[in-house]
Amino acid sequence: MLVVVRNALALAFRTRYEVLSASSGADALKLRSERPRLMLLDMSMPGMTGLEVLAAARETVAGMTVIMLTGVNDIDQAIRALVLGATEYVTKPFDWDQLKDRMGRCMGPVPGDAK
Repeated sequence: MLVVVRNALALAFRTRYEVLSASSGADALKLRSERPRLMLLDMSMPGMTGLEVLAAARETVAGMTVIMLTGVNDIDQAIRALVLGATEYVTKPFDWDQLKDRMGRCMGPVPGDAK
């Protein structure tokens, strides 16, 4: 994921969620010890593919929701991601409000939010 996009996502969502960020697949896997509830995972990243990170993360973090982000609209890749345990598959460019809604459905209500 481009640094600009990663930073924009972190800024957009840190008011509602605790945000951890990683610049590579290996860095993302280091965050498993934090037991994240949701991972936004790009299909293309330095060192590992998103599918490799997804498979490794699924082995150690039970119950984590994964939303795959990709610039490639590839049905075979989407199916592989879903088989490996991704909850959502979002193609870029994505609509910020739709991504926020998908995250909200995956995460459930945020404490303190008014209905």
